[in-house]
Amino acid sequence: MRGIFLLHDIADTQCGFKLCRRQVALDIFPRLEFFRTRDKPSGWKVTAYDVELLFLVEKAGYKIKEVVVNWSNRDQSDTKSQSSELGRYVNESVDMAKQVMRVKLNDIRGLYDRP
Repeated sequence: MRGIFLLHDIADTQCGFKLCRRQVALDIFPRLEFFRTRDKPSGWKVTAYDVELLFLVEKAGYKIKEVVVNWSNRDQSDTKSQSSELGRYVNESVDMAKQVMRVKLNDIRGLYDRP
């Protein structure tokens, strides 16, 4: 769904590895909703932070390049494969879809336009 509305040319927005020049970070990070709102999330939560970050980088005209990262999953979670996993996956997917739409609506409303 994300690819339909935002970041059409990026395959993996949720990869945890992001690298950018200092000036890009200084330009983009203050514009992220996380830093603009008073209410900060508490606890573990799936968010569209990566999507918003990459969208703002692209919107500002910076180049984005995806590179291959060798990754070894060492997740030791004891909550995997429990009966509630499907429900959690569905809930997280719905929440993520709402957040992606929030980014799109913020853009339409002009909240990401430069002053």
